[in-house]
Amino acid sequence: MIGFRTKYPPVSIEIGDGYASAVRLQRSKGDMSLAEWHRVNFPFRSVEGDDLGAELLLDDDMRLRLGDLADTLGRVKRLSLVLPDTAVRTFFLELENPAATGKELVDMIRFKLSRLVPINLEAAVLAYHRLPGSSGGANYLAVLTSKRMTAGLEDFFSSRGTRLGLIESASLAAANLASPTLENAGDSAVVRVALHYFTINLFLGGELAFGRTRHFAPEQSQTMITHELRTLNLFAQDKLGSEGLKAIYLYGSGFKGNGFLTMLTEAGFDAHALELEKFAELPADLRNRPEDQGTVLAAVGAAGRS
Repeated sequence: MIGFRTKYPPVSIEIGDGYASAVRLQRSKGDMSLAEWHRVNFPFRSVEGDDLGAELLLDDDMRLRLGDLADTLGRVKRLSLVLPDTAVRTFFLELENPAATGKELVDMIRFKLSRLVPINLEAAVLAYHRLPGSSGGANYLAVLTSKRMTAGLEDFFSSRGTRLGLIESASLAAANLASPTLENAGDSAVVRVALHYFTINLFLGGELAFGRTRHFAPEQSQTMITHELRTLNLFAQDKLGSEGLKAIYLYGSGFKGNGFLTMLTEAGFDAHALELEKFAELPADLRNRPEDQGTVLAAVGAAGRS
């Protein structure tokens, strides 16, 4: 059971919806560059089930592909791992005692979670992070992942001499990367569009305030996302004191560009593609390839945590 650490490796692997990608970053005088990137595709979905019932399909074929991907990075002692949003459960909690630390804090978070949903916390790995700007009480982001799935991944990478550092969801990793943009964007939303699901994270004043993941059939993606954004916009105004969403940023392997942007613009939103090249210098073989950038953006976000 851990809180997010403050020092993370500049190397990460994302297990996506039908693919996995690996990245290594370099930093120089505060600037970030993508030193290398690799991707393997799977002829099947990587993860079945949702949140604590999620199962990684780590059969011999996937072990071989994932092992080949890890080998492209060379010998790595520690890396961060990014999982699909459907494989984690995220909660936004307000705790009454802002001074709580250590075991007291963990017990408070566990108690809050047990009151929210009937879940078996013994079957989960818990990570938590205090959100900035908390006043009065303390606002925390708590993330649960399946202990069985996490243990299987830890065993797999450990057998290759690599220890896992940060484990987080794809949308939160991307939000970390986009945080400089979000700080100046007013109230906004970041939308991850995968092949079989989408996740919307709401940011108020640049701070993460709410998140939601939904499954969809591919032909329904644009209309469902537009409907969810309209609903979320009303929720933010009625319940969270927002003046309305000022900007929408989209990315992901299922984001096809202009079709999404046009529909959201027609619905009254200021919609933009979340472009990886705005946050990191890219190698030549990744420039001007937005769909490929969408499959490594979350991995870059995890590797870019400082």
